[in-house]
Amino acid sequence: MIAHLSGELASTGDRWVVIDVGGIGYRVQVTQPALQSIQQTAGPPVRVHTHMAVRDDDIQLYGFLYPSELELFRILISVSGIGPPRLR
Repeated sequence: MIAHLSGELASTGDRWVVIDVGGIGYRVQVTQPALQSIQQTAGPPVRVHTHMAVRDDDIQLYGFLYPSELELFRILISVSGIGPPRLR
């Protein structure tokens, strides 16, 4: 399990960032507010707390700026019928 990532912002998309950690780029799904905050932060390191969702055909990392956001996400996905979206 990957608990957090800290590194240089390599690139961004509409719902994701790539964080370079020691030469390896991790693509992390983030919220719009987190994306805006990360883009406005001057210089490295970027740090996100992560949840790794493993499915039969996919592995996704979800990133949050604060541990409390991550904890709320984990509470929400523990409810039957609720889960992270399948992103491609």
